[in-house]
Amino acid sequence: MGRKPRNHRQRWTKRDINQIGVLARKGVDTDHIAKKLGRTSYAVQTKASVENISLMPKDKKNVK
Repeated sequence: MGRKPRNHRQRWTKRDINQIGVLARKGVDTDHIAKKLGRTSYAVQTKASVENISLMPKDKKNVK
């Protein structure tokens, strides 16, 4: 198995959640957000979903 992220099993802070939203609005991909927060991509995707934060790039939102 690989290394555990530095924030493995740590509570999410309001700052972490805010940072997901800010970076997602800038179009930063999930892997980079995860690395910046010391989390896994899956953890970031899950938390974004719970907090109703869209991780989809702006140019892909209206594609059918």
